Amino acid sequence: MKCFNKLSSTDRKTIFELYWGIGDYDKQREFIARYVRIVQKKQLMVSPSQSRRNVSRKYFIPVQNEEIQVCQKMFLQTFAISDKVISNIFKKINTSPVIPADQRGKHSNRPHAIKDNVKSYIIQPNTKHTQP
Repeated sequence: MKCFNKLSSTDRKTIFELYWGIGDYDKQREFIARYVRIVQKKQLMVSPSQSRRNVSRKYFIPVQNEEIQVCQKMFLQTFAISDKVISNIFKKINTSPVIPADQRGKHSNRPHAIKDNVKSYIIQPNTKHTQP
């Protein structure tokens, strides 16, 4: 596809900074999902029961209000992500029409957590210091 000739390094750097400047995990995943399209395979080389892959992906990078189609390698390197990120996004989309919110660190199984009032007491400056 000669992807590396389609985009300049400054365009790629701008897109990279835009993506990582978002700063929100969920919004970054939505950004990626917007520019990866799922299409049906063009040709079956083996019987469908033997193939593990049912669809193909097309990758696009937004540059100056247009989307330029690039190869997978260029897409992954531009955003500094792995293929696993894209696989997980589409695995979640297959189960739900929207990408579910990030649930990392949201579980409630912390029986030994420090209570909020203890944390606030520790953080407050102690005005009365006594010296021996």
